[in-house]
Amino acid sequence: MRCTNQASSIMNKTDAQYEDTFADEPLKVRAEDQEDLTVLSSYLQDAIFLKQDISHDKEKRELAILLNRIRWELIKDEGKSREPVERVRSLLIIKDVQELNHFLPDAKGSDIPLSLLALQFKPGEDGTGRLSCRLSGHWDIHASVECINVYLTDVTKPYLAPSRKIPSHPE
Repeated sequence: MRCTNQASSIMNKTDAQYEDTFADEPLKVRAEDQEDLTVLSSYLQDAIFLKQDISHDKEKRELAILLNRIRWELIKDEGKSREPVERVRSLLIIKDVQELNHFLPDAKGSDIPLSLLALQFKPGEDGTGRLSCRLSGHWDIHASVECINVYLTDVTKPYLAPSRKIPSHPE
């Protein structure tokens, strides 16, 4: 996890500059159990990607998604943030995938931005289970997995979110 004193030292600035962020420490998180997955999922809330950013390698048994996530680790309290808000390109990798099912837009909708709401795990027998990527618009990706083995790694420099604000979720 991030050291809060480092994060608070840059939260008072108005312009996001890469050298002021954790440039030498891109976020790298691994989830091996449900508690870890809850933490990793919190970093992914409101991450945006396109259908073509999803890759399933059956031979390696991996599902990879290249997404644009909000840098939640820079946000102090819920609803109160350092604005403008930053995003960063990150790679989500789900390993030990046995089977993949998805409910996504058809080919005509491949340019529709998908927004990740949460990762959820429903346990099965002997550590197996179903890991679900819950997306807005009633879309989902379900992976039957041997175990929870999920990685999230930032792969680019942060950038200002086009909206410059925290996404809102009206009831």
